[in-house]
Amino acid sequence: MATTNFTISNYEVILFRDGTGAGASSSFDAVVSVTGEGNTVYLHFLNSETISSTNVWFPAQKFGRIYLHRALLPVAIDLLRNEKPVYCQMSDAVPGQCQLSTSPEPVGEGENKPY
Repeated sequence: MATTNFTISNYEVILFRDGTGAGASSSFDAVVSVTGEGNTVYLHFLNSETISSTNVWFPAQKFGRIYLHRALLPVAIDLLRNEKPVYCQMSDAVPGQCQLSTSPEPVGEGENKPY
């Protein structure tokens, strides 16, 4: 079981008209490839209200996939374009912990700050 956190140094946006495959539960509009520290993660933006694909992380290959709703594509591009640094967290044990973030700390590990 491995969790990997890395700083994203580059990204690439690939647009499709009904792309298929890559373990996706439906067709997809776009794939955003993020890389950093020798790791590569593909973000698949699916054309479905329901996502049944499971995020995957292969720590030995430093490769993974995150499946997201297509409505999040502009949010992800805005995050990658305008925020620095941006981190990616990947887990081979808990697929729900695969995420992009502007914080290097895993969820639940931070200080409890009153608002």
